[in-house]
Amino acid sequence: MAQASEMNNSVLNSTTPSVELECFSPYMIITNGIWLDDDPLRYSLPLFLIQLLIITLTSRTLNAILKPFGQPMVLAEILAGMLLGPSFVGKFFQGFQAHFFPPRSISILSSMGEVRRRSEIFFFGDSGEEIQLLID
Repeated sequence: MAQASEMNNSVLNSTTPSVELECFSPYMIITNGIWLDDDPLRYSLPLFLIQLLIITLTSRTLNAILKPFGQPMVLAEILAGMLLGPSFVGKFFQGFQAHFFPPRSISILSSMGEVRRRSEIFFFGDSGEEIQLLID
């Protein structure tokens, strides 16, 4: 019996990847200001606003590049997500990703993305056909 539990523990310890967890206080929302020697990116709201700015600028820049080729905005948004995600920025610019997209902020970004997606479904409906007809 003791051998079985030792064997299970060794199997669990050998296959479990090490995960670094970072505790973050939910009360750290807004900063006192950069003039008081406070890093605004340690707080939720300034970090989210900077992330929103980076994502928007990247997708709008890619849209300006792809528009002459007749590509829709959604393709620019997908490419911006691929560029800013772990496959490009996370691989080649780890410092940028660690500073502007730390692991503690991913839950806020995914929550806001879900709010955006659900509000689009609520306001525009489920089918893209009606929206396309209204635009044309």
